[in-house]
Amino acid sequence: AALGLLRADLALADGAYEDALVHVDAALADLNGYPDADLSWKLLLRRGRVRRDLGRAGEALAAFDQATSHVDDLRKGSLGYRLDTTFLGDDKLELFAEAIELACAQGDGEAAARFVELVKARALAATMSIPPPRRTGRRADEIAFDDLSTRLDALAFQSYAGAATVESVQERRELLVRRREVIERLRIADPRWRAMSHPPPFDLDALLRRLSDGNRAALTLH
Repeated sequence: AALGLLRADLALADGAYEDALVHVDAALADLNGYPDADLSWKLLLRRGRVRRDLGRAGEALAAFDQATSHVDDLRKGSLGYRLDTTFLGDDKLELFAEAIELACAQGDGEAAARFVELVKARALAATMSIPPPRRTGRRADEIAFDDLSTRLDALAFQSYAGAATVESVQERRELLVRRREVIERLRIADPRWRAMSHPPPFDLDALLRRLSDGNRAALTLH
């Protein structure tokens, strides 16, 4: 897959778009048997660029959508199970910039907003730290979070070491779902959260009326 990425870049440099697409497709097919999370989004970025340059904007947006989704599932590196990071590097920002630019050019506001929100979500993502194990009275969910994070960290290291398998990738996806469920239970059980009121339901019609009153096209909510 890494060689396919290089071949695709060379083909793109020569303006051989169809050849580049063949190399990208072959490399992505290789990843089905030998997963590499960091290569997948780079290959999908090339697929999006090729389709965009060939005038196939809808297919290009779909490829960018896949690529940004893969990035959203990536970690910067293996930093230990007590700290999970969603750092977004310059190489990935290039992907988002191109995706947003194409979505805007096509008048696809929903796709543009989705790409923008993914960047914001990663930039502002909260990190969760569990107190040291010597603390007494730890709840079962806190212990479960620790155990799940430990296993996820091992799987992340396996991926970055190039030793990931189809089974380990599937296990990671399942553990991420389980850890999100544990985090939600911890959030609900925390008295600091219970004391907070729930936000009002999202009312799209009311928001559109608010925007039209001020002759605005969009409103950023924090």
